[in-house]
Amino acid sequence: MTYLLIKSLHLLFVIAWMATVFYLPRILVNMAEAANEPAVQARLQLMGRRLYKFGHNMFGIAFLFGLVLWQGWRVFPQSLPNVASGTHWIDAKLTSSRCCWSTSPGPGDCSSAAQRALRCPRRARCAGSTSCRCCCCWA
Repeated sequence: MTYLLIKSLHLLFVIAWMATVFYLPRILVNMAEAANEPAVQARLQLMGRRLYKFGHNMFGIAFLFGLVLWQGWRVFPQSLPNVASGTHWIDAKLTSSRCCWSTSPGPGDCSSAAQRALRCPRRARCAGSTSCRCCCCWA
């Protein structure tokens, strides 16, 4: 639940920051068009300064929430997942094509420990041991 809340707030602040990024040039164009009217020029300058400060605040908050999403699992290990690790779900999906689930012998056959060790994506760590839990090392 905490992860989804932080992710939603990050998205909200990124959208607010991008809105300021896209609206600030419009204020600058209006300032160039209203060069003869000092009252309008002063009002647009004030609007531009406020929007510039607002945009920087939104960027800072969005950056902090993004940092928490990226590395927050170290600070809050129980409530935030480790999305930067090598054992995340996307890594499992990417390495599943190298797993040995085929029932027929051939290039996908990993019946011996040596074959499993060669096909294991984490072979440097497990080296075909029986304690390795990656799918290519399961006997």
